[in-house]
Amino acid sequence: MEEASNPMAHINCGHCRTTLMYPYGAPSVKCAVCHYVTNVGTGNVRCPLPASRLNATGTMPSTST
Repeated sequence: MEEASNPMAHINCGHCRTTLMYPYGAPSVKCAVCHYVTNVGTGNVRCPLPASRLNATGTMPSTST
């Protein structure tokens, strides 16, 4: 088995919606079908949640006095 030395991510082309693969950290990816350049941006990055948030309760603090 080969190690994943360069993890890949997926995004849909901003023009033709073809699924594209690109290495994590790339700022943009060019579609091989329509040649449109899709900006990856930070909106597509999935950051792991801190462990403390996973155990947090879903209650809101009370605002009554």
